Amino acid sequence: MPRSRFDFKWFKDHLVAGFLSDRVEGSLGPEGCLMSYWEMRRSPKGSRRSHVIAQSRAVYDLARGYQLTGKRELLRRAQRAGRFLIDRFLDREYGGYYEMVGADGEVIDSDKRSYGNTHVVFGLSHLARATGDAEYRREAFRSWDFIKEHLADERGGMIYGLKRDLSPAKGHKSQNPIMHVFEGLLGLGDLDGARHIYKEAEGISRFMIDVLLGDDYVLPEYYTDDWGVLPGKKGGQVFVGHAFEWAYFLAMAADRGFPARYLKIAERMIEKGLEIGYDRSDGCVFSYTFPEGPLASRDKSYWEQCEALRAMLHFAILRGRDDLWPYIDAIAEGIRDKFIDGRTHAWRLAVKGDGTPVPERGWLKLDYHAIGLCAEVMRLARYV
Repeated sequence: MPRSRFDFKWFKDHLVAGFLSDRVEGSLGPEGCLMSYWEMRRSPKGSRRSHVIAQSRAVYDLARGYQLTGKRELLRRAQRAGRFLIDRFLDREYGGYYEMVGADGEVIDSDKRSYGNTHVVFGLSHLARATGDAEYRREAFRSWDFIKEHLADERGGMIYGLKRDLSPAKGHKSQNPIMHVFEGLLGLGDLDGARHIYKEAEGISRFMIDVLLGDDYVLPEYYTDDWGVLPGKKGGQVFVGHAFEWAYFLAMAADRGFPARYLKIAERMIEKGLEIGYDRSDGCVFSYTFPEGPLASRDKSYWEQCEALRAMLHFAILRGRDDLWPYIDAIAEGIRDKFIDGRTHAWRLAVKGDGTPVPERGWLKLDYHAIGLCAEVMRLARYV
């Protein structure tokens, strides 16, 4: 490993301290309902509600935290969050998981969107692995079956979503649920006796590579019904962080026996992400560009930094990409300087192009993206 300022211990300590301060004494209610930052800001005073993405990610966060720290309180909370997810979000009449429910079980948004349902596969797969509980495994498989039957489209992608009665819901198609169901299927295939799921995951990734990924390795975010790229003037964007997120997932897939070409595609996506989204003036990654090329905003969010750092650390340490170390050091320094409160271990959601805070975006406790980064740092530390 070339000379680098990267501090593996700092990120490990941040993860453990964040779990102890946030995930044990945080916003998970006694009934298992996860009150995310966004719901806390939008909910009527005194109410508690959870979104299926926040709830599913909390299941993953807590299960992963237990595996990393051995803290049994995290496991107990993971099980409570998982129980709430199954008992309150699952539509036992029509199938699929609701978009939002209250802590008392009231259904607030009964739509079944692709993006949210993919996270259920992801969260429950990790909880099944952490606990060995057959029910979580069964529900993860059932959720994947619902996605295949009702949310997949004829080309191999995914529709936006459905109303409760399984009639179509209106919204643009996106690559995001495709990316997260691929992530979820990697976790599902990791369970004992479930390696056959990798083949289904490979089909998902081929759709992204063969249909959505441009020849220039730019991945647009939003699409028309027939998978034409939505232009910037109609809301089209390219999320820079997703280039790095896909790169990491493709590398994880290659390690599980997927085609070797996935590594080359992943490297090209990292290079393209740096080309279109890296701010050389302060060493952080911009949020998004327009499909036509120019930056749509100079703001930067916390999650892009996490995904870029995780992917590049992986390729630098395990794949010999020493040229990535200057970017790694710069982004790590930017994270610690601009995004993290060292006392509370909270992450600032966004900063402006000049590095000053976006105050209305506020702070977020240790979450899915940060945990993914810190967990990979802990894994990679053994190789250096």
